[in-house]
Amino acid sequence: MKIVTSTKVALALLCIMSTLFAGTAFAQNAKMEKEFIFFVDGVNVQVPEIASGTVVNDPLNAESGNKVLKFGGGSWAENGLVWPTVDGGVDMTDFTAAEYGGSKTLYLKLLVDPANAANDLKLTFFDKGVVGPVAEADLRFRMNFSVPLWSRDGQWHELAIPLPPKSSAALDSAKAGKKVDGSDLGVEVDSLLQYWSYGGAWGSGAGVWGPDDANWKEFEWDAVEMVGFHFDWDGASGPVYVDNLYIGDETTDISIATAAPAEVGAVTIVNANQENTLNWPAGEGVAGYQVYYSDKPFTSVTDADVLNLGRVAGATTFKHSPLAPHPSVATGIESYYAVTSLSNFGTENQSIASSYKGVTGNVKSTPWIQEVDEETAFSILDNLDAGVVSNANFPDFIKPFIVTPNSKVTAGSASADEADLSAKVWIVYFEGIETGTYIIFYAEVTDEKRQFNLYDNGLGANGAWDYDSIELGFGGYQVESFLNGSSHEVAMRGAEPDYQFRMGKHSDGNNLEGFVYENFRFAAIAPDAQCLVDSLKDGSENVIGYKLIGALNINALQGGEEQDVLVDLPNDLDLKLYPFTFAVNDNDGAGRESQMNWSYKPNTTDGWWNAPDEQPSVAFAGKGIVVSNESENQSQLAASFELNQNYPNPFNPSTRIDFSLPSQSNVKLEVFNVLGQKVATLANEVMSSGKHSVNFDATSFASGMYLYKITAGSFVSSKKMMLIK
Repeated sequence: MKIVTSTKVALALLCIMSTLFAGTAFAQNAKMEKEFIFFVDGVNVQVPEIASGTVVNDPLNAESGNKVLKFGGGSWAENGLVWPTVDGGVDMTDFTAAEYGGSKTLYLKLLVDPANAANDLKLTFFDKGVVGPVAEADLRFRMNFSVPLWSRDGQWHELAIPLPPKSSAALDSAKAGKKVDGSDLGVEVDSLLQYWSYGGAWGSGAGVWGPDDANWKEFEWDAVEMVGFHFDWDGASGPVYVDNLYIGDETTDISIATAAPAEVGAVTIVNANQENTLNWPAGEGVAGYQVYYSDKPFTSVTDADVLNLGRVAGATTFKHSPLAPHPSVATGIESYYAVTSLSNFGTENQSIASSYKGVTGNVKSTPWIQEVDEETAFSILDNLDAGVVSNANFPDFIKPFIVTPNSKVTAGSASADEADLSAKVWIVYFEGIETGTYIIFYAEVTDEKRQFNLYDNGLGANGAWDYDSIELGFGGYQVESFLNGSSHEVAMRGAEPDYQFRMGKHSDGNNLEGFVYENFRFAAIAPDAQCLVDSLKDGSENVIGYKLIGALNINALQGGEEQDVLVDLPNDLDLKLYPFTFAVNDNDGAGRESQMNWSYKPNTTDGWWNAPDEQPSVAFAGKGIVVSNESENQSQLAASFELNQNYPNPFNPSTRIDFSLPSQSNVKLEVFNVLGQKVATLANEVMSSGKHSVNFDATSFASGMYLYKITAGSFVSSKKMMLIK
């Protein structure tokens, strides 16, 4: 095998697949037949995405610039590389053989934190299936490589691991030096084969452990969904780092993928309707592009506050809707972008000398959590005390946090029908001198079939995650960056405590019918917390789900043996950011089928509950920051007709034309050349009052001066613009 030192993390897969970019799906069971290489640092366009890992400097030699892939660990955690858009997984049947000796070899450099030394750490392949007992005949079966104890010492180890034969019977026979029919293999068995096992499946209480089980299925090599590390225990763990991870043989040459494509040229950006549209020139020999974003200036795509927005194929344009934590800070926002190029093998040219560009404009805001005065708070709490489940006294300008089937699914799979599962959550808080600080929440969940937790199942509220319920993650400390949020890879105590609340209802009529359970601080029912659950009905009094209202006593969370400290929530005109998310769990009768999260962070996974760095940042706004019902549309209102100068000007090849209408009007927007000849009609329709933007793409036009003219009722205006190519 030829190994070439690279600053990339490589996974050379023997594959040929449809290109994977934002908005591009694989054909079902795309088959891997040809050698290919995966680079984490650049991301090969044809192979898996990082489900839950980060690219970092080599932990033993950060100065070298060598990038490696870090998996953060966790209790019962599954971290790895996935094929999320492949319907049915990918076909790896050509990687293996019916008997030992004909399979390919898995190569990798591995560094395991010694915190994992005494536990069940596996390198695992998962086939495509369903998590939970809903479809026990099609669970996610596993092929496990138990990481050798001698390699868990915090040092780099290079491993060449022969893949096992296709079936569990062939693997068991090979470990004894035999074929399935009992004859000798005729080849020497590598000692690392002993660490492989076909590990069955488990999920939501359903376990299949061996061929004698009625629900046993062989691992589906033709439907592989994920490869990564399985931290198969409950308790402390540490990270795992990998480098040069690929499947191949001794002739594999990864040096062919080291050549970078040409850098991306100048990027143009137009801000309109709270959205930024990027355009850039196509590069010769470029297979794809990466788009990066930050809310502050940056000099490299590897800077701490830079987000990778995704990959682009077959196009040189990208639309992005930046987010602000509150409407009061959503106007005149500076956004910074850069575009890099990818080779067909995933090698990235990270130079942004030409493609880096900023733009200023209005953006959308996320929901926020509002401080209310004591009168409002007690009007809500009075309902709670009276057993009334309603948001009647929540301020009407509060935006709910919403999840739908299009939201981030962090467990199972969501139905495409909002009636099966969707949710809205309104949240406020108040600080009383005598009563203390409370966070008050109201939620409405549409759910065709309700299945609440049984108190007498031995788990109490602990098992509510497997039933219909709401979960909240909250950090009791401010974060500096809206984009990056918390730096905690696991929940912490003390000066920066993290909390995870679960709220729901016991279905057996127990006097603890509504509960608020806290996972990290108390591992029990949260003190001085309340929750009521009632049926959610439509206008015809049909039950369409459930609704709940509750309150958390924040003061009761402080102190304890580890002296948890809660940062004071903002008052009056203060605005502060905290880690926060919510999720809704759905059980239709046989264990949790899905969990959906409200999150704008790309790294939110099913481990979010114990990984605050996967939780988005949310603004808590003091009661002096009041947002009117029309506040989000203020920037769209207009006092008079107005035609603005196009931007940019001069331009190449596209520009934006903004105009304002004080009332609904029949609008005609036209473009003329210097001879007075009309060359384009950009709009000819009835438009509502407010501010509008129209883009003019002059790709097919010659350089020169043009005029654009608007006619809206009796209002007529025109301006000049210059196209320079």
